[in-house]
Amino acid sequence: MADKKDKIFSFVVVGGGIAGVTCVEQLLSQIPSADVALITAGPFVKAVTNYKQVSKTLEEFDVKERPSSFLEEKFPSLTVIHSAVKSLHTRSHTLKTADGHVYGYEKLCICSGGRPKLLTHDNPNVLGIRDTDSAQEFQKRLAKAKRIVVVGNGGIALELVYEVEGCEVVWAVKDKAIGNSFFDAGAAQFLIPALGTNKPERAVPCKRSRYTTEEPAPWGTQVFTADGKAQRHSCGPTEAGSALGPDWHEGLVLQGAEQVTIVTGLLSVCHKSTRLGWKFSSNHSFVFSIILL
Repeated sequence: MADKKDKIFSFVVVGGGIAGVTCVEQLLSQIPSADVALITAGPFVKAVTNYKQVSKTLEEFDVKERPSSFLEEKFPSLTVIHSAVKSLHTRSHTLKTADGHVYGYEKLCICSGGRPKLLTHDNPNVLGIRDTDSAQEFQKRLAKAKRIVVVGNGGIALELVYEVEGCEVVWAVKDKAIGNSFFDAGAAQFLIPALGTNKPERAVPCKRSRYTTEEPAPWGTQVFTADGKAQRHSCGPTEAGSALGPDWHEGLVLQGAEQVTIVTGLLSVCHKSTRLGWKFSSNHSFVFSIILL
């Protein structure tokens, strides 16, 4: 990259989520004098608090969304840059942000989040649930759906299968038991009957704080949250919504077009798709309204 560098950092961390903030905290706790930059598109960052190791596979912690200024106050050698990364040049160890600045680095850590691995990209009924924007899009589609297929065995899939009402739910997993990342097969077998039972009323509404930004930066970046109040007022690129966290389904009406909910038994992961349906490795075929990954 021939552009003149605005500044060269020892470490550059891209992403203001839990991974990015934790990376910054670990770096500066080990090397307090290191010149570190955190590049994040929004004014808020996510931090882990009250961490506890409950068991070998279970951890308990709280996620708090805070202004990025708290990190700069905590670590004097940290520079927080509010922009999105536009391009990256690994040979010259430089990156360019959406506002036109160029920064050099010695070491780079990309913590910008993952993308769902969709089974197909040419079907409008295939949705990947990753952030609050995609969750809201799912809510719109679900209102007219009679049958949905949920592919996956992670935390979001577990919550979806339990929370969705008013349609038939087909759950496809590649594992022998549900939730194998969280509990063993015996516990999974114990929990399966709960999928078809009536849900108890929620005792306490969610009071977790949610943040929006009033005005986007001049280059068009914006932070979107599940309350749907944030707006984009400029012509720049739209950033992805904030990642799903605790209570992500609070405030979303996950109701299908039917009066009853039917949870179909677990099926092996699907391996062949058609335009109107999906065929599974167990030779079951379904016509679906939505398939979620």
